Amino acid sequence: MIREQLHSLLMADYLPFCLLCEDVFLKDLATGEGRYCSPALVNSLLALASRTWNEHQHPHPNRRQQEQPNYHDVADVGSPPSGWWYSQALFDEAEALISDKSPPDTLPDTQTLGMLALYHVSCGRDAEAYELAGSFAAAIAELCLREPLEEDEQDEQYAQVRATSPIR
Repeated sequence: MIREQLHSLLMADYLPFCLLCEDVFLKDLATGEGRYCSPALVNSLLALASRTWNEHQHPHPNRRQQEQPNYHDVADVGSPPSGWWYSQALFDEAEALISDKSPPDTLPDTQTLGMLALYHVSCGRDAEAYELAGSFAAAIAELCLREPLEEDEQDEQYAQVRATSPIR
């Protein structure tokens, strides 16, 4: 199901994929190596995508005031909640996956912070978005200092992926 959703995002030319190198992200997703993809990054991408699609299909002017059901209490645990709350469930999962990593210690988990900031922007939560964007900027700067690039082919690819992140 996740691969199908990511494939749909690629076919839709989804904007946040501009912040990633698709080829290495998808290859890493398939192999599970973890250098360019992480569960948190996948969840954050899907959260932002479902949020964007739901907003586009069903705009809700008072989205912040609307009471949110507890999506963890869904009767059929095998099927995710639909609509607005599915995106929030994915967001919460991504946030939980990186919450104990302060700052994140891998590139994909660092990129997750940027995606979560974009999610907050899409919800109109500017203060939260600003805070996460600052955390993202600090984490990517620290990652660049902590992981100086070597001059071999794999590190050249890693440098390209890292350079795709908006802050170097």
